[in-house]
Amino acid sequence: MGPVTGARRVSRGLAWILVACLVGGLVSNLTFSQNWVTSLALVPLTLLGWWGLPKLASVIDRLTNRQVALLVGFGMAVMVLLQMAVLKWLPVTVYHDPLRVLDQATRMAVGHTSWKITYFWRYPQNVPIAYLLSRWLKLTMEMGMGVNRGVHLLSILLLDGMVLLGIDTAWRVSKKKHLVLGILAFGVLTPFAYTYYLQVFYTDLPVMFVLLYLLRPLVLWRRRNWWQKGLSGVLLVLLAMLGQLTKANMIVIIPAMLLTALILWGRHRFKQSQLLVPMLLITLGVALSFPLSSTLDKAAHFTRQTDYEFPLTQWVAMGLNEKSNGVYNTKDAVANVKLKTKRNKQIATAMSKLVLGYKADFATVAMANGNEWKIDLRSETSEDEIEKFREELSDAQNDILTEITSLFSQIMLNEIVPNGMSISESMMDRYWTHERQLAEVKEYLATQPASAERV
Repeated sequence: MGPVTGARRVSRGLAWILVACLVGGLVSNLTFSQNWVTSLALVPLTLLGWWGLPKLASVIDRLTNRQVALLVGFGMAVMVLLQMAVLKWLPVTVYHDPLRVLDQATRMAVGHTSWKITYFWRYPQNVPIAYLLSRWLKLTMEMGMGVNRGVHLLSILLLDGMVLLGIDTAWRVSKKKHLVLGILAFGVLTPFAYTYYLQVFYTDLPVMFVLLYLLRPLVLWRRRNWWQKGLSGVLLVLLAMLGQLTKANMIVIIPAMLLTALILWGRHRFKQSQLLVPMLLITLGVALSFPLSSTLDKAAHFTRQTDYEFPLTQWVAMGLNEKSNGVYNTKDAVANVKLKTKRNKQIATAMSKLVLGYKADFATVAMANGNEWKIDLRSETSEDEIEKFREELSDAQNDILTEITSLFSQIMLNEIVPNGMSISESMMDRYWTHERQLAEVKEYLATQPASAERV
């Protein structure tokens, strides 16, 4: 009973974390929303749902399978009609990244393969989505559709396909009718299927569809026979490859799978879960996307211009910008765009590495050609490394080095002491966290058999 009890406690803990997140979202809607009427309306609706949905679920579960199938068919038909009405009477203006991708895809669909704009030189990760979209537009044009109709058809297929995929997966996993109709209601009754993802085609929608499909074989793998596993395996590789091509940050699925495997292995359930093969297939698909990306570049007649690309460390530095809370910052991007020469970008890259604690050459920052002053500020010997060349520095170069070490120290301090806390508050928080975790361990051990405690 001990391990089961521990697993239940973990499940309950995760459930309470979810509840806390939902409450936080509700509070933020009430606090920061510009529409108070809508925000206040959420409160009674939330309370009504909390009270009424469990009662409604028991009624839904008494429906026959045929009745549920009819409701799903009717709901999907209503959703498609509403989507067509939105696209016809509530068009939106596409701008920024989606506009660049759509414009280039349209040009390639009619045979123009020129890339004489700096956008794709700076963001070459969007070349695959532009090329793949151009192939779709070429197909729809041959069917007599215009650009907008072709893109809208693709959006509807992906959106509605995702809803149906979610419904089918929920039924196969749980056999709960109220869960099936709950997912249908989310698609039909919320703005999800009628606003951004329907009206503006970009990388978000395809990658969400891919992620949903990748999760499906993971939860159903043990129930499938050999030929179903073979077909699912091929689709896993192809869709993982497509998802990584479409959105580069989908690579986070690999550490996510690794963490899942480690948790299951720690509970002695990894072998029983049979997840090794699908996880390896997904990893293979992600790995194959990189050579395929180069192939698509050639097919699209695109040549990378490395002088224009954002260095990876610039993205990391943007994530550490406290003023933008770690999200994309237009001011940082504009500042990087203004670094027109490769030399300036090399300086910015070296400075970012030094500030973040990675090994880099300070001579690049100091524009001291012919010298090599490599520093790793995280190293215990960093001060000795600096002293070797400090006497060769000018006053201006010394000032730059002082500012870099100061910024590095601030970042390191922020890792130790969270924002808004003093050092003493941070240490007290660590102490209370340790005390709470120790109590949880003791409570868990108390539930174990005496023989387990001796081991």
